[in-house]
Amino acid sequence: MRHTRSLLILVAAVALTAAGCGGSDGPGDVPSDAVAVVGEETITKADFDSLLEQA
Repeated sequence: MRHTRSLLILVAAVALTAAGCGGSDGPGDVPSDAVAVVGEETITKADFDSLLEQA
């Protein structure tokens, strides 16, 4: 029983680690003047700051 529990914990830890290592299909590069890229749209720092001021 103890061996089975240890094995289950090990398998769960490996599965969680593997799931956390998943990559993205996109390039993942955010331009230096931007804060994010969502789909094809780049959110610039100026746009972001403007939205924060409105909030």
